Amino acid sequence: MRQYTLLRTNITAFLLCLSSSLLLGQNAEQVEYSLDDCLLFSLDVDNSLQLQQIKISLNALDIKSSSLGMYTPNLSASITENLNFSNSIDPLTFNFVAQNTNATLGSIDVAWDVFNGFQKQNAHKGLLTDRSVFELEEDLLEREIAIITTQSYFAVLASKISLDLVDTALNQSLADIEQYDLLIQAGLQPAASRVEFEVNLTEQELQQTRAKAQLNRSKLSLTQLLQQNDEARFTLDTSGIFSIIRDSSMYLNQWGAEKTRLLGELRLAAENYRYQAVKGLLWPTISLGARVNTNFFSASQQINGFSESGIPITGVTASGETVTSTIPFTEPIYSPRPFGNQLKTNFSQSANLTISFPLWGRYQRFQAIQQQQLAREQTTLANANDLREDENRLALYIQDARGSLETYRQTKRLYDINAKASQVAQTRYEGGLISPYELSLVRNRQQLARVQFYQARLDLASKLHLIRVFYEYSN
Repeated sequence: MRQYTLLRTNITAFLLCLSSSLLLGQNAEQVEYSLDDCLLFSLDVDNSLQLQQIKISLNALDIKSSSLGMYTPNLSASITENLNFSNSIDPLTFNFVAQNTNATLGSIDVAWDVFNGFQKQNAHKGLLTDRSVFELEEDLLEREIAIITTQSYFAVLASKISLDLVDTALNQSLADIEQYDLLIQAGLQPAASRVEFEVNLTEQELQQTRAKAQLNRSKLSLTQLLQQNDEARFTLDTSGIFSIIRDSSMYLNQWGAEKTRLLGELRLAAENYRYQAVKGLLWPTISLGARVNTNFFSASQQINGFSESGIPITGVTASGETVTSTIPFTEPIYSPRPFGNQLKTNFSQSANLTISFPLWGRYQRFQAIQQQQLAREQTTLANANDLREDENRLALYIQDARGSLETYRQTKRLYDINAKASQVAQTRYEGGLISPYELSLVRNRQQLARVQFYQARLDLASKLHLIRVFYEYSN
């Protein structure tokens, strides 16, 4: 099957050729679109494919983030500024001393989970599987777009063929009524019988009006699908469109939707990985960690010496004499600690090995496991349903094509018989054995057989092309 990149290349080349022809001043009515051209347009302009590409890009970013989370440790840094306003009692003097300090706390932490119940590993495998899921979903989106485009293309083609057949019959009726007028003028036919030709001509004109309206509706629907604004430029190239009938037996024996089956298996595999990741919540977690820590006090002080002083004490002797004595007292001398001294005492490093057990919150974990288990069962049922629908749809396409093939053979046989009958009637009319009206009736039967044959041929071709598109984009 054609890859999406090849489709973009082809559509770009086609648009360049189309632009060149317009720049050369060619008539826009001469631009023709085959079925493959319409498929290229619809695959290039459909928004669902663009949204799927965005989903694939987001998945790629998730995979990168998951890889970094598995193989790189967590690194964090913090800085805290603390202000302390308080008073304290000096242990030597027993006086209140203001201790207004400004502390800056800083740390760098590194942590890495050695074991976490394989949560990250299974989640990463789920993301990798999702990427394959999204790519297959893109292929199946292309299939649905191609089927819709094929149906719209053949709707336009059917309207166009119907209009051509009506125009052919109308032109033949105009020629017949002109010839009958000549016979009336020559006195060879009664004038009263002319009304029968007029009734037939009026009915065909009504059919022509309806066929034109149906063609315009079909063309508008297809041009909107292809996002072509200029409807007048739209014509159809039907070369090779009916050659598929020669190989009808090959398409009527196709079976299977391999990509749908593979997509279901990948979706289930992704859900299984997510289920295993959730089950890892019940396992203990082992982590390695390291920390670099600093703690700087801008008001920290140190003792640089002592000062000697005395405290006078006055007493009275037994004789009533006043005596004064001095008690010596040593008082410390404080000074701020230099930054270098603080760095040596306040800078620390540590390493740790931590194992944590989920003692509480297990009910939430059990619920998460049950939810993921239900999601897995839901995916299994959805996959079986999708595969059954695709197989049934292909079987319906094949059954319709077989019925159309039988109708095509019968209408072809009827068309050949009426063609011979028309030749015989023309010979008999030229010999004067039948009237112009009788010849007209034979030609009308031939025209009806022609319409039925062309419609059956187109219906068979459309059914076979649906099988071709469905099978090529599904396998």
